[in-house]
Order: sequence, then C-alpha cells, then structure tokens
Amino acid sequence: AVAGRLATKLADAQASLEQALALAPDDAALHLQQAGLLLALRQIAAAGEALERSTTLNPNEFSAYLMQAHLALARDDADEADRLGRMAARVEPDNPELAGIQGMVALRRGDVDRALSVLSAASRQLPNDPRLLHALGFAYLGKDMLAFAEQAFRRVLELSPGTQALRGLLVQLALRQGHVDRAAEVMRDVLANEGGD
Repeated sequence: AVAGRLATKLADAQASLEQALALAPDDAALHLQQAGLLLALRQIAAAGEALERSTTLNPNEFSAYLMQAHLALARDDADEADRLGRMAARVEPDNPELAGIQGMVALRRGDVDRALSVLSAASRQLPNDPRLLHALGFAYLGKDMLAFAEQAFRRVLELSPGTQALRGLLVQLALRQGHVDRAAEVMRDVLANEGGD
C-alpha cells in the first residue's frame, strides 16, 4: 500500500490496504494509514471515519487526533478542533504540530495575538511546515504586518508550488504595500503557468 501510494497508484494502494485491514482489522496504525490514503483520494468523510476508528482502537494515536483537528478546521469547526487538540495534548503536549492546531484555533476565534505567539513559536521549530506558515501568514495579516505576511505566503509557495490561490493574495499584499513591481512579477508567474487564471 505504501509503495503504491508513493508511486501514485492509489487504486492499487487502496486494494492492498483493504487486504491488510482484512488481515488485521484492529490495527490502529493501518486505519490511520487508510485515512491518509482516503484523504489523497479526496474521500473526506470516509477518512474521518478511519481516523475515528484509529483513535478508538488506540487512544494514544497522536497523528490521528491532529488529522481530525485539521479536518475540523477545514469544516470551520474551531470547537471540535480545540477538543481534538486537547486530546492530542494528553499524548504529546509539547509537539509543535499541536501548537499549530492551537494557533489556528486561536486565529479562527479572533485571538490574533495568541495565534501569532503560538504559531511563531511552532514555526521556529518546524520552519518548513506549509500549514504552519500558511496560518502564520494569516496571523500576520490579522495584525496588519503585511511584509511578514507576504514573506510567510511566499515561503508556502516555495514549499508547495501548486498552491495557486495564494498568488492572488500575494498580488494584493504587494499592492497594499505600494510594490507594483512585485505584484506584476507574481502576475507574470501566474500567467506563465499552464492553467494560470
């Protein structure tokens, strides 16, 4: 299943994983792996169910809590993300990925100062985590720290070049700072890419 996923043969990976789960239905790690594969297949509801099974079978499955919290944030359910973050904190309280969840929850609740503090600290520990940098960029934006926000979003694009939606935000940030040249540079990049809108 892992080999199939790495080779982007997702159907083969799914078949192998289903066979593994048939052999070991109570293996929490396999359910966690299944959730990751289902997310890659954009089967969000099924992924959520697999994560639920994983944490039911192993209440110490830290990664499953984190993934569930990210799914809750994607649904704009900050309360559920906060609850899942507290569950994860029982397992690994000092994990910077957990701090990322806490910062994103604070951001969703409008506590920009706390979000900025927590996300900055987490980002120092995980400087190449695009999710942390993305959230940090919005925390900077909430404090009207436009240059820092632009820098964070540019770093996200370096790490995840397929994140096209951020390019429009970069154009707006450059214009708000009076940098028409930087805005034009980003626009040229967008238009040079196939499918650039």
